[in-house]
Order: sequence, then C-alpha cells, then structure tokens
Amino acid sequence: MLILKQILLASILVFLCVALHAQSPVLVPDFNPPGDDSFDGYEMHAQTLGDRIVMAIQSDEFGSEPAVVENDEIVLLKDINEGPESSNPTGFVKFNDKLYFSAFDETNGYGLWHTDGTTSGTELVFALGPEVRHRAEGLIVSDLGHLYFTSNSILYRTDGNGKEIMFEGVDFNETIEERSHNYALFDGEVAFVRLFNNRIEFYSVDGDSVVLGGTSLEIPVNGQFFGLNQVENGMIFGMRVIPFSSPYQRTYIFNRNTERVANIELANSNARRIQDFNTDLSLVWVEGEGYFITDGRPWTETKIVNSSNTSYLQGLPIHHATYNDHIAFVAQTGGFFGPQYIYISDGTAEGTHRRNEVRSSRSDMISRGSHAFIASGTSNGFTPELYHINMKEGSSSLLHTFNQPSLQLNSVQMVAIHQDRLYYTSNLDQSMGRKLYYMELDVLSSDLTLGTQSPDLNAFITSHTYQLKSANTENYRFEIFDMAGRLLEEGIRSTNKDYSYSHLQGLHILRFTLNEKSLTKKVFSHH
Repeated sequence: MLILKQILLASILVFLCVALHAQSPVLVPDFNPPGDDSFDGYEMHAQTLGDRIVMAIQSDEFGSEPAVVENDEIVLLKDINEGPESSNPTGFVKFNDKLYFSAFDETNGYGLWHTDGTTSGTELVFALGPEVRHRAEGLIVSDLGHLYFTSNSILYRTDGNGKEIMFEGVDFNETIEERSHNYALFDGEVAFVRLFNNRIEFYSVDGDSVVLGGTSLEIPVNGQFFGLNQVENGMIFGMRVIPFSSPYQRTYIFNRNTERVANIELANSNARRIQDFNTDLSLVWVEGEGYFITDGRPWTETKIVNSSNTSYLQGLPIHHATYNDHIAFVAQTGGFFGPQYIYISDGTAEGTHRRNEVRSSRSDMISRGSHAFIASGTSNGFTPELYHINMKEGSSSLLHTFNQPSLQLNSVQMVAIHQDRLYYTSNLDQSMGRKLYYMELDVLSSDLTLGTQSPDLNAFITSHTYQLKSANTENYRFEIFDMAGRLLEEGIRSTNKDYSYSHLQGLHILRFTLNEKSLTKKVFSHH
C-alpha cells in the first residue's frame, strides 16, 4: 500500500510539473537587443494569417513597422517607411485571404496596404494623402464581404483594389474614452450617425448606395458619438456633450419601425458605456446603477449586475468577449473602489453568474471560440494574473500567476491566440524590455467537434476544391484546422462558389458555419 501511494504521489508530481511547464512563458526572439522595447505599451495591433502572426514592432533602426512571427521568431516584414522613421502600421483586418492595414511612407503619404505575410506580398493598395487626417481608420469587413474604412471625413469601400467613395462630410474621428467611432456594422453592411443642421442623422449602406434612415428632433449642441451597436429594434448609441449636465447628453436609438432617431432612457438615466453583444442586444453600463442588457426598446432593459459606481477611468472599456448567445465581461460592483469580477451571462438576470475576482489595471480580453483570456493587475505594482474563461461551460479560472511585479504601465498585454498558443507582450522583466511571449494551451481543441453534417448544410468537396451549397447565395464563415485542432485559416466566403484548398498538405478539417449551423469535413490534399 505504501509503495502504491508513493507511485501515485510521484505520478501526481509528474503531472503537475508537466502542467506547469506547459503554462510557462516562452520568449519569442526578435531583432532588438535585451533592454530595448520591441512593442508599444498602449496599443497592440496583431492578426493571424495562416501559420503567421502579423503585428507592428518597433526598433531604433526601423521605427515602427510590420513584422511577422515565423518559425518561433520575429522578423521584419517590410520597412515601409525606409530608415529609422516609422510607417506606424495600424488596423490589421483579414480580407480576401490577406491582411489590410493603414501605413505611412514619405513617397506616398498615408495609404491602405495589404500583405500575404511575405515581404514581396506586402504592397501599397492605394495612397490617400500626405497629412494625418488622410490616415485610414476604422477598418471593418462587413458580413456581405466589403472592406470599409474612413479617411479625411470620407467613408470608403473597397473590393481590395480600387476604392469607392460612399459618403463625404462626416467627422469619423474616434473618441478616446469609449474607444469607439460613429459607424459600425449594421444589417450586413455598415451604418453611421452625424450631427447636421442641429439634428442627428442616421445613414446606412443599402447595396451600392447610402440612404438616410431617420433624423432626430433639433439638438442645438455639438457632441461626440460612441458605442454604436445594432439591436433588435435598430441601432443604439451614446452622445457625449460638454458640459456633462447638458440635457442632450443622452442615449439614442435609431428605430427602424418609426424611422426616427430618439433618446432612450435606461434605468432612468443614460448609458456611459455601450458594448456589442449580438445583433439583437447590447451590454451597457449606467453610472450609479449597474450593467444592463438592452434590445433598444424603452423600459425593457434587464439589470444583470448591480453597481453603485459612478465613474469609469478614461480610456477603460468594458472588457468583454462574446460567443454565440453568451458574453463574458468584467464588472465593477460597489463604488469606484469596489471589487471587480468576471461575469458570464446569457443576457438574462438568472443566467448571469459571477466568477473570479480580478484586480484593476487589466489587459484587453481576447477570445477564440468559447475561450477568452484576460490579465489583471498589469500596473501599479501588482503581480499580474492571467485568467481563462470558458463561455460555453460558464466557468473561469486562474491560468497563470506571473512571478514579477508590474513596475511599469500595461505590463502584460494580450496579442493573439494562434495554434494552441496564447501570445502576449510583457515588460515585467526589466532586463529584457517589452517583448513577445507565448504560453502553450491545452484548452482550445475541445471547440472542434467532428460530428455528422447538419441536414440543412451541404458541402461539395473534390480533391482540391470545396463549395458550400445553398438555395440562395449567402455568406458563411469558413475555418481550416490541422488534425491537432489548431486553427490555420479563417474568413468569410460565399455559398455556391468553388474555393481551392490545394495549398494544404495532408489531412485537414474544414468547418463551415452558416446561420448558426455548423458542418465539419475532413479533407486530404497532396501536391
């Protein structure tokens, strides 16, 4: 019996050592010497593309330029603005199997660029102008397969080559406090609001045109819009006005039924933060009251977390992630110094559950599938902690405690989830500076289910192509996994069209998602 206990104890110790080793941070080498920061501490723009991660990295030699994580090290993708001056690449989004982003160079000024993850494939799509106001901002890919962006008070649309002016004369500048601009996805394309002739006007893209959907009553003030989100009844948004006591600092909704823009009261007050949940609901914070779910109809909001807090730090959003009909978010209960917790909700009071308590000073929350990750205690001398959230199971847990205090701001920042690894930047090790690290994860592959196909979905697959069939042409989401469950490619494509997977080698898994129904297929490709 003693020997059996000793064997069991040894097995447990081996398991714990393996588990701890799997969650130990691994440094990703780059071209900067130890002690030099390789990344900005406030904004981390990164996107995955196939087996690569593309992001902005900085150095004394190149400035801030796009780089790529490849073969477990970081290499410069392209010195767009040659020499030590920066091109400041921002806004990476996936579109047409490439990444599109904004960048600057002395020859062309500000422009829209794209990359396939290689130096030769990193190219200027078109120039926009020499001044900061010409910078491409707010890059959004619509559900109907268009890339939108704003520049110099103009809303553009592109198919990846030429650009099309959709609307002129709107101040699309992003607000700082709410981290949101005044246009967003709506009914498969985009919509925006503007103040014009002392009225709020709501516009949306319909086919190849921009149409005026409705206006408000007279509002004789200037203000900034924030938090545009589609809800069941239209689109909800806030407007910030100075002074804050102005009666026009309200929460507004474009009501598709009345074709009007009108104010809406939430808990007899106004929303100070508005975050997306799904196309029917939004998560809002009302100062002094708490956190609510609203569909945009008057007096129908649902309080899901009570909070007497009356102030949010400037620049601090509601950290959140969504998965199907569930949302994970961090809420502050009590007053300004009250405790903060991770919550997981299905949009109802009874379906909202409090999980781990977390500290202030947090990273952004990033997610893949039902899994989300966030770091807390990333400033003010705390020892940061990393949490894993499973929205499908409604659980959260402490994944890793770092062993160094946060002596500088934003000491841990989430970057990407890629091939069963969580990537983040950190400056906890002062001798290294801010560098990129990763942790191996063993919690992601469970989202990949190889079940029978949905009777409503039909895929036609040849030795080199696939096509998802439907009665009408619709957009669907495609994902390509290797046999270990690692996500290799993803994007939006159209039904009834052939797409090639001949670039793959060996066994892979294709997953198609259309109207919340999924179909998975195993394919084999050889060159």
